[in-house]
Amino acid sequence: MTIFLVRFLLSPWSYAAGVPGGIFAPLLLLGASSGALFAGILSRAMPHLGLSAVAFAVVGMGALFSATVRAPLTGIVLTVEMTGRGDLTLALLAASLTAMLVAMLLQSEPIYESLKRRMLERHAAADEVAQPVPASLR
Repeated sequence: MTIFLVRFLLSPWSYAAGVPGGIFAPLLLLGASSGALFAGILSRAMPHLGLSAVAFAVVGMGALFSATVRAPLTGIVLTVEMTGRGDLTLALLAASLTAMLVAMLLQSEPIYESLKRRMLERHAAADEVAQPVPASLR
């Protein structure tokens, strides 16, 4: 729980630093920690199931990536490649598609689309400021 909260609060600073992985690394860590947190909650409620926090962390990582970027297959391949857990492909598929569907139903914009829009707005505003005012309008 602590790791999730700390990463959630520090993620904007990671992005603001402007370094590669500024969004990517915190996104994967938030997904993994939320998946592990969910497994912990389920394990306390149903201890007889013997749930794996690691498996839930891997699935959470792929699901959050898919919901945020809107690329479920990329999220699944990336997660399997990074973790070597090909046995979780079906769970990753179900979680990623569900997470993406929920994000679409909530009408949230994919992260890279919103970043592109902000960048274009910032450049347009800078262009307006940079253009000199014609003498006839002064």
